Amino acid sequence: FLDLNERVGGYDNDGQFRAERTVGDPAALRAAYETGRVTHGGGGLATIPIIDYRGYSDDVERGDVHVRYHSFSMRERLLRANGRADNHVMVVEDNRYGLYSTDSPRAQEALAQMDAWLTALVADDSADPVIEKVVRAKPVDLVDACWSRGDDPTKIAEPQRQGAGRCAELYPAPPAPRAVAGGPIASDILKCQLKPIALDDYDVSLTSAQQARLARIFEAGVCDWSQVGVEQTEPVSTWLRFEPT
Repeated sequence: FLDLNERVGGYDNDGQFRAERTVGDPAALRAAYETGRVTHGGGGLATIPIIDYRGYSDDVERGDVHVRYHSFSMRERLLRANGRADNHVMVVEDNRYGLYSTDSPRAQEALAQMDAWLTALVADDSADPVIEKVVRAKPVDLVDACWSRGDDPTKIAEPQRQGAGRCAELYPAPPAPRAVAGGPIASDILKCQLKPIALDDYDVSLTSAQQARLARIFEAGVCDWSQVGVEQTEPVSTWLRFEPT
């Protein structure tokens, strides 16, 4: 842990590795949140049908950034913003068709289900809240599910959870590095607020020399995950336009 944080380094403005850590720019952080560069569970996503289809890539050679953990992050963001996420359906299969391809029967089915979902939603001319109409229009057989591995995959319909169920066994979703460090599942904190080092936060006993290294590495403090991120805020609007002034 100490070795990692001493040597982790960062990127320069050209995306090249450097020995120094990268420090988040407050103005850039606020712009990212305000303009929706960081996906927020509210706004437009609060009231639209979402099918989170994923060709599982956590186990591909050399790794991949499109890991399954992000599906759970998205659901958590919806729950945080709206108190519900029943407009969000997760479906996952193995990577035989790549990350996403319409050659996949499962991807084809997801597209057909989305078409049916939207068609039913458009046909609902009631005055009910939009989210209620969205949930009511969802096809009955469109539920959280995964498909087994093997030559003849079968559908396993069950709520998708990170560490429980048959789907979690087939397609595990290990926590992201920030989650391992104590961050929220939502993974929406780009730069954390800091707090003083507390040795009780660590599961191991540190020697005097290790404590000195820890204090030197994190001179300004360590992440306080109980607080919102630096400059973290809600988007100012949806479908923003960026034009010369």
